[in-house]
Amino acid sequence: PRSVLFVFSALCSALSPLIHAHMHMNTTSMINATECTALPPNLIDGYLVDSPTAEYTDGMAVSYMCNRGYEGRQSDGRITLNIQSTCSENGTWGDLSAACQNVNECVGSQAGNQDCHNCTDTEGSFICTCRQ
Repeated sequence: PRSVLFVFSALCSALSPLIHAHMHMNTTSMINATECTALPPNLIDGYLVDSPTAEYTDGMAVSYMCNRGYEGRQSDGRITLNIQSTCSENGTWGDLSAACQNVNECVGSQAGNQDCHNCTDTEGSFICTCRQ
């Protein structure tokens, strides 16, 4: 028991400077972290997926989804499910990675499944007059 205590004591003494240095680095990085003071940006025709937090620091990203009847589109036109904004080092939010755009349900099979005679696309939905 006495030798175990000696080994444990020597191990703690050897690791103490490393643990202290690690704790100091984490504390310093937390103190020096830039905070985004504003709330994350709103996504038109979409919503924030992540739960709001008390503070956002640089490098933190928030995720969004589009409302029903809309899909995420990147600036080059590609469809995406991953829409984000990131808190930057200067304390502002970066641009949204995509925007929500209306899905035209009258194109393709979505309206056809409703046995539509005349389909009219609307924002986020469509209107169908049935065959008689």
